[in-house]
Amino acid sequence: MNKYLLITILLLSLLNISCEDLILGPDPENTPENNFDILWKEFDYYYPSFIVKNINWDSLYSVYRGQVTPQTTDDELWQIISEMLINFNDIHVYMYNRDHSNLFVASHSFHDGLGEFSISLVKTKYLSNNFKVIGDGRLTYGSFPSDSIGYLHIKDFLGDQTWIEDINTVVTELSDVKSMIIDIRQSRGGYSTNFKYLASSFTVKPVTFMQEITRIGPKHSDLSQPVYITVAPRMNGPTFTKRIVVLTDRQTVSASETFGLVFKYLPYSEQIGDSTAGAMGSSHRGFQLLNGWSYNMPTSLNLTAEGHSLENIGVIPDIYIRNSPEEIGAGYDHILEFTLQYLSK
Repeated sequence: MNKYLLITILLLSLLNISCEDLILGPDPENTPENNFDILWKEFDYYYPSFIVKNINWDSLYSVYRGQVTPQTTDDELWQIISEMLINFNDIHVYMYNRDHSNLFVASHSFHDGLGEFSISLVKTKYLSNNFKVIGDGRLTYGSFPSDSIGYLHIKDFLGDQTWIEDINTVVTELSDVKSMIIDIRQSRGGYSTNFKYLASSFTVKPVTFMQEITRIGPKHSDLSQPVYITVAPRMNGPTFTKRIVVLTDRQTVSASETFGLVFKYLPYSEQIGDSTAGAMGSSHRGFQLLNGWSYNMPTSLNLTAEGHSLENIGVIPDIYIRNSPEEIGAGYDHILEFTLQYLSK
């Protein structure tokens, strides 16, 4: 092979430009039809969960592509694409326009559970203002002295890793309690490195809790062999392995769900509340259309250690209880009240 051609191919691969791009030449024209086709093809090639969700993507193309013409306005195109993407029912599939003034999330349950939890109510009524907030505001903790029950609420698993070591302080200061409530209600996800570090504070042995599968080819069935995900025990630092109850609701999303899944494999842990959101795929890949719109999709399909999909199902509690916004508004957290009584017995 000509050495200059070889160098060109290598450079193109580094720039993530395909040979097809080279052959086709200039970028396609910014038209409604081209924008629709680009989005459809990229989902067709990269989305990992077609089979699990039982989606006939070709059929959806037939339904929605015919609605797009050269005269289709931006508002009309947004509506057409949104109606197509909602079939994924996936919180990790979302689209926003050029100036971020419009956002579409392809989930039927995106707003489920809103108003069914208040950390302010927990702080003032149940912890009697006897609490601390650390970890860049992400960790709220305290205890219920009369029953020797510890409490930890995790707001999310976002941010850099500078805050996660504050879990050591929480576990140390709550080391004398007999049991702990780990509250991840309304916890909106974050980074796997963060939730794994926090989860490692609650086990003294490796916990394999999840399989991760990715797309490796153009067919929807072209999926990788599963990679098993394990939380390793802490090599140093305090751990808590007494009785644990994890509280969840429908606003427990993404990495917060996978954090909660870890505790399903701990024999001293139970889950109380509502099922989590059921959106456990990793979301790290973003795309942009010719008109400036951007959209995201998950890059992996995450399963339980046994290979079961929890997409649109969620991590199911051992004891099902759901708050209502009216109860929270009246100053009553049904889930927490029940859990305190349950742990006191």
